[in-house]
Amino acid sequence: MKIKRPLIIFLFALIGHSGYSQVSIGARAGLNFARIVSALEEAETRGFKRGYYAGATAQVELSERRFVRAELLYTQKGNRYGASFLSPDGGESTFHYAAVAWHHGYRPTEKLSLLLGPQVGKLMSANTRFADKSFDITDSYSKWDLGLDLGLEYRITAKLGIETRYTYGFRLMSETQDRRFGGTSSSSGRRYDGANRVLQIGLIYFLKEGEDRAK
Repeated sequence: MKIKRPLIIFLFALIGHSGYSQVSIGARAGLNFARIVSALEEAETRGFKRGYYAGATAQVELSERRFVRAELLYTQKGNRYGASFLSPDGGESTFHYAAVAWHHGYRPTEKLSLLLGPQVGKLMSANTRFADKSFDITDSYSKWDLGLDLGLEYRITAKLGIETRYTYGFRLMSETQDRRFGGTSSSSGRRYDGANRVLQIGLIYFLKEGEDRAK
């Protein structure tokens, strides 16, 4: 995927600057609780869309308390909808993204870390399901998603940690055509701005620990 290229360049830049001994390589996975924020969606949303995320991470130690981290992720976002005339049981939309993230981290204590940084996602596919009907809505939405991550991580052991993260998505799902009920550009005229907002809860495991962190 083309989205891998910025992450690979970034990782090599970090490694070249800091040395291989300071690089920690790991994996992270967990649950997403997502919703779309917009004038249209807020009126119809009922709860959060549950999904999952998984990916790889590389972390470089800058000092005893500071580090930078790059990630390559698969993440599910979307929305749940309440009952309507066309769908008495409601429905949900699911968006599949490949994403890269760059974070700056700070450790107030040995086990606790705070993270802050941007995340950029590329939409791979999207669909909406109501009852037993599913509609492909990939072409109805922007291909790119930009958000700001704020995270908290606690190390249970030297390699295993539990984490929670909130992604504040910006309103880039703009000029989208509402085709959730099988509409087309000629049959549906509702357009609106939207933003992904996601709460993540999961685990992170480091397969290789940098020497500075392992000490």
